[in-house]
Amino acid sequence: MAVGEDEADELLRAFSHPARREILRHCWHERQPAGALASASGLAAASVSEHLKVLRKCGLVVLHKEGTFRWYRTDRARVADLAAWLRGFPAGFEGDPMSSPIVHFDIHGAAPESEQHRFYAELFGWQVTPRGPGYAQVTTGEGGLRGALVDGDAPSVTVGVAVADLDAAVERAVALGGTVTMPPTDNGWVVKAQVTDPAGNPVTLIQQR
Repeated sequence: MAVGEDEADELLRAFSHPARREILRHCWHERQPAGALASASGLAAASVSEHLKVLRKCGLVVLHKEGTFRWYRTDRARVADLAAWLRGFPAGFEGDPMSSPIVHFDIHGAAPESEQHRFYAELFGWQVTPRGPGYAQVTTGEGGLRGALVDGDAPSVTVGVAVADLDAAVERAVALGGTVTMPPTDNGWVVKAQVTDPAGNPVTLIQQR
């Protein structure tokens, strides 16, 4: 869900306190009682209670009641909403090494699909979801990169890099000795282009949202 400016202010204030960030980490994977949060964070019970009030007010923590028991868990969707809002800012500045992060990968190969899918699912614990002939989406874990297993004539790995201005990035790639192999294209999910570097390695450029 989109976050408004006032909501973002409230969420950022909640995140600004290190104790509240610690609480969010402790109840990220499973719900916790207030006592366990106090023990894990080393805070007094009264302090944890005050921090939980702030976190609940802005929706970062959800309360579950079971009889006389109270459990707290981080609302990860709410955290994702704030992260999406932050990504709406212009991507970096000159000299910022994270201005164009890797956000996707494609693993190509001609091996039988069942063998390829099983290899990555069982070796790394990745979630592999077939989406049609010769294509499967890959989730590497919570917060990790997402990618795809793609049927291809030759084995290769292509990284997808998010850029703030796709047309400008393509033009810059050519000026730096690269070659355009696919112009900017909207595939229904993202707008992307493909280039090769001077050595011939493929790179996918993905327009940031």
